[in-house]
Amino acid sequence: MAGAGAKLANIFSREFVVETADSASGKRYKQTFRDNMLTRGEPQIKPSKEDWTRISFLPDFAKFHMEVRRPPNPNSGPGPGSGPRLPVVGPRLPVVGPRLPGVSQLATARPRP
Repeated sequence: MAGAGAKLANIFSREFVVETADSASGKRYKQTFRDNMLTRGEPQIKPSKEDWTRISFLPDFAKFHMEVRRPPNPNSGPGPGSGPRLPVVGPRLPVVGPRLPGVSQLATARPRP
């Protein structure tokens, strides 16, 4: 079941973006999947001297019989720095914190020199 969370998030997303950079190889990789993984964009590989990984996705709320109420225009939303806050109509999904041994240490681990 390793990696099942990311796979399920990808399958149930309108858009799913994987980005990672590795200083050892000197490369940065980015690929976008759309429409519940039916459409796959071409991978983009660029030079990089950093180490990081970012996964971002836009859930397919329709699959969960939910809808998102968006502000009428982009300027009427929350102010800068407050982060996205879109009210969701439908049942709320419970958020469970890390319970596996070592997960909390990974979240606070320092990058290697």
